Amino acid sequence: MASGTSMLLVYIVGWGLVFGTFVHYYHKRKERAMAKLESWYPSHPERDIYYSLVELKKSQDEAVPQETIRAALFRRAM
Repeated sequence: MASGTSMLLVYIVGWGLVFGTFVHYYHKRKERAMAKLESWYPSHPERDIYYSLVELKKSQDEAVPQETIRAALFRRAM
């Protein structure tokens, strides 16, 4: 007959496996549900273009004229 300590250990490990399995599938289901949600904000290509130009300007001096950056900022504001 198994001792009380080993049975307690089997009991705790068993519940740990059950709980771990539940948590795994619960989070997997929640992740799939969140992936189906639409974005809160629509896409914003003007913002992306402006930030790309600014990053290009930072990495390479005189690569992008200041007027182009101003025009992109103005277009983003509209």
